[in-house]
Amino acid sequence: MPKNLTASQNRRLQCLRAHELKEKKTEVWRDRRFNELRLPPRQEWRPKPMEIEKPVVAQDEEGDLKEDEPPVVN
Repeated sequence: MPKNLTASQNRRLQCLRAHELKEKKTEVWRDRRFNELRLPPRQEWRPKPMEIEKPVVAQDEEGDLKEDEPPVVN
């Protein structure tokens, strides 16, 4: 403690330091308690992604698609 403080200032400083220590102790206890009570991560069933087949576009007899007609899917 600094020497040039009055008695009331010393008491005030001592009270503030005790308050800080109490807050730190409470925080450590809270963190420890949280870690103890925290549930482990759950494993969920997820369906596997399915590969979707791409549609096959058939060409007309000439080998070119006409712009007016939609493509034919087999």
